[in-house]
Amino acid sequence: MIEVNQSRALSPRAFYIAYVACLDAIDAVKHAYARHKTKRELEALSDHELADIGLTRSMIDNI
Repeated sequence: MIEVNQSRALSPRAFYIAYVACLDAIDAVKHAYARHKTKRELEALSDHELADIGLTRSMIDNI
């Protein structure tokens, strides 16, 4: 049986701070994936298609 040392338990405030930090980390990963996906899709377009939407290939990294 596992014993839980109550004196080492997180306070509600510390738990909330850790929880929010985890949510922020998850949001950062989602945002990074969305940027990666957008970049990959733009790189798949031809130069003509990029010009149609007002972009050049050199602009893709700044999006």
